[in-house]
Amino acid sequence: MLVDGRTKFTMEEMCCMDGAVGETCSKMSQQQETNNEFKNEFKEMEKKLLQQDKELCSKNALIEELNRKLSRLQTANDSFSQKNSILKERLLQKEHQRLLPQNILQARQDLEKARDLQEEMLETRWKVIERKEQIEQERWCALEKHKEKLLQLQQKLEEQEQTLKKEKEQKKKNKRFGRLKKWFRAIF
Repeated sequence: MLVDGRTKFTMEEMCCMDGAVGETCSKMSQQQETNNEFKNEFKEMEKKLLQQDKELCSKNALIEELNRKLSRLQTANDSFSQKNSILKERLLQKEHQRLLPQNILQARQDLEKARDLQEEMLETRWKVIERKEQIEQERWCALEKHKEKLLQLQQKLEEQEQTLKKEKEQKKKNKRFGRLKKWFRAIF
């Protein structure tokens, strides 16, 4: 325990006690500051990723809504197909019975309307599918970008840790060399 009640030395106190060169201490403190900056950047990136994750969740909700609409459109399309086949049967029955030309014309008009409605439903369905694919594509692109950024930050942190380890080892070597030097001076 130290005189002032602390149990640990600061880095500057250790440098002064070891007799190490002041540049090494300042480099280590600078390295520590840059390491702290990288950690802060990493935390900020983590916050951004959480925000973008929330955005992706909202996009997922939008995709689910689009899927529900697509299901409803499919049901409506099936209903129109069924009505279309019924109208075809009626038209054939009316033609076979040689009904009045006005009734046949009405049945044909109904059939054309059903076909138009079916085409509109199919177009709407394709638009929904295209929008869904576009949202999925954007989501994957965003995830890939974040993955690359995280890998870059991780590499920077690993490099910083390696340089700190090297500097600590160099400091230990300098300390040993200083002691040997003092010992040799004392002997000779």
